[in-house]
Amino acid sequence: MQSNVRDKVLFRSPRDEGERTSVANACVRKLGIKFPAVIDGFDNRVESAYSGWPDRMYLIASTVVCSTRVSLDRLASIPRICR
Repeated sequence: MQSNVRDKVLFRSPRDEGERTSVANACVRKLGIKFPAVIDGFDNRVESAYSGWPDRMYLIASTVVCSTRVSLDRLASIPRICR
């Protein structure tokens, strides 16, 4: 992706969990990510379970998980949908 080139977050595919963790840490640091990040396993089980971009949004808080299919033009309605 061009944005990866621009942001200098280009890495070869990691070969083990240690390399995967190093790549994730570098991305968090270089991209200035301010929220907690977790690393999926090599089986990508979490990615498979939660993928759906661009028409699915998951909001996860300490007290509730909300999953809904919503088009991008309806993103503002998510708080109402997830009550």
